[in-house]
Amino acid sequence: MYSFFTSALLFGVVLSLALLSSIQLQAGQPDRLVIALSELGVHHFQKYAPDSAEVAWNILVYQEESELFLKVSNAESGEELLNYANEFGISDAFISARVLTLTAYKNPVLLTLWNRGIHGERIVLFDPSLKTEKILLNETSAWPADIRFREDKIIVNLGRDMRAGKKGPEAILVWPESK
Repeated sequence: MYSFFTSALLFGVVLSLALLSSIQLQAGQPDRLVIALSELGVHHFQKYAPDSAEVAWNILVYQEESELFLKVSNAESGEELLNYANEFGISDAFISARVLTLTAYKNPVLLTLWNRGIHGERIVLFDPSLKTEKILLNETSAWPADIRFREDKIIVNLGRDMRAGKKGPEAILVWPESK
């Protein structure tokens, strides 16, 4: 597992490569940056800069041996807001990350999607702004999930529970739950 120092160093290297790439790379050469980041184990980097006065985030997904790590930090101070380790098997991988602002929830949330097994997916929803209990939703489907967004909620159809057979009910989740 990366220590705090090692993950901070990796984060600094990624930011440095991104800066250098904007200066040194010419048209038709972005593959060099992609290759360098891939060799460092970086799967995803994203900067979230909100329109309002909220804190901007740096979002990084990187791999060390058989673990994927999701790290969210304050883009200005570098303070770590979230550090999530996703242990995975040989057929598991990171798919995507998306920041959402929902009218029914006070903070922006980070929706991540991970392969789980051959066909399944894991949906993990985070609120990096919280001090504790940062995982708001953590669900796994047997088949690819259908995720829909509305201005006030996320609707996830996890499909049918295959243990119940083809006639089993579909598992549909709504977040945040209606009160």
